[in-house]
Amino acid sequence: MIGGGPTVLVERALHELGSAARPGDIERLTASFKQTYLEQETALTTLFPGAISCLEHLKNHDVSIGLCSNKPELSCTQLLADLGIEHLFSAIQGSGSGLPMKPNPAALLAVLRRLDTEPANALYVGDSKTDVDTARAASVPVALVNGGYTVAPARALGADWVVECLADIPSIWQ
Repeated sequence: MIGGGPTVLVERALHELGSAARPGDIERLTASFKQTYLEQETALTTLFPGAISCLEHLKNHDVSIGLCSNKPELSCTQLLADLGIEHLFSAIQGSGSGLPMKPNPAALLAVLRRLDTEPANALYVGDSKTDVDTARAASVPVALVNGGYTVAPARALGADWVVECLADIPSIWQ
């Protein structure tokens, strides 16, 4: 049910439960979810397999790494700190800064400016259709990790590359 943001998650959950939303239910439940998420956000969070080796390999080869998310920027920063990987990122862009959310390319382009990287020289790594749409809108090549938050298979979403594990990402440059 994950993917598309909190409102979509609430709508999907209500549908799955066979419950019709009354006026105001979606907004109330979404607000409640967001508050609970802020309180519990990293308790059950784990990294995708191969994430650490991928990030460390890239950093050790002087590749600047940025994060572009629709999650609130403070949540992104806290999550990276809780996972012990914040030192591997040179630029972080989350929501709440006034930039439109993905798939609008503005946030991704802001990250690339901070990394002093042209779109054609970057690689956007994600796991969903929104990630492909964001990369395409910014003219950035895109790789998807199979098994992410998407209804359709990653291979059907139009990425330039699809990998089984994040540890495979560095091989795209070889």
